[in-house]
Amino acid sequence: MRAVRLLDVCRADKLIDTNNATQVADACVAACVERLEPHLLMDDMPDDPPHIQAQVVCRAAADSSVCGIECLEKLFTAAGMDTHGRLFSFAKHLMFLSMCDVELAGCDVRL
Repeated sequence: MRAVRLLDVCRADKLIDTNNATQVADACVAACVERLEPHLLMDDMPDDPPHIQAQVVCRAAADSSVCGIECLEKLFTAAGMDTHGRLFSFAKHLMFLSMCDVELAGCDVRL
């Protein structure tokens, strides 16, 4: 699912509170896990979020292209967010999304 559309769907379906940075960041990580490492969602997986995140980060780093703060600025602006406001604390999670195989370049807003 495309990153911006993910947040729109979550907002519309009230799956998460999109004003809560932690919930948005968790949704971003969950989307990356589902997309890149679906086997990590198995029931017998130990309840160890840092382990899951570490696995996905390693995979994302291997598949990533460089995307700097300007890319984040454009993504935040397109989504109506302020990088220097309260949401800046999870900018790293959006950077993480941009590194993963989530189609940021094909999302509905121009980056």
